[in-house]
Amino acid sequence: MTRHALMLFVCLLSLIHHTVVRPCKEHRANVAGTMSCTALLMVAIVNMIRACFEGMEIIPTGSSLLVTHWLDVTEDCLLLWIPLAGIGGVFLVLMCKIVKRVNAFWCRKESLESQNRKGRVAPVHVVPLEERSS
Repeated sequence: MTRHALMLFVCLLSLIHHTVVRPCKEHRANVAGTMSCTALLMVAIVNMIRACFEGMEIIPTGSSLLVTHWLDVTEDCLLLWIPLAGIGGVFLVLMCKIVKRVNAFWCRKESLESQNRKGRVAPVHVVPLEERSS
């Protein structure tokens, strides 16, 4: 149980240090780091409560069984589902940007082809007068 208490204390110090010092230049990175430290602190709290149950040799029944169930659910969410949702969101944003760039490329290409079919010439690079004379 001492090990869990020490882990809880270190996570709390890490969270306090991160929120006070703000070690990253970008605001988003500081928010992400604070969220990460908070999740670690919550996992440390869950483990500390479990260690207390085990240290007092309590077999969960009734309301303590409900508490242990919700501790399991909380830990699963913090360690699996929330990170997966974040990764999925990042993947979705990247795919949208890729589709947007591919769509812009194809639309630009089709626009140039339609201008050529109508007898219009594609835009030409214009050289300034200073460069022509030399």
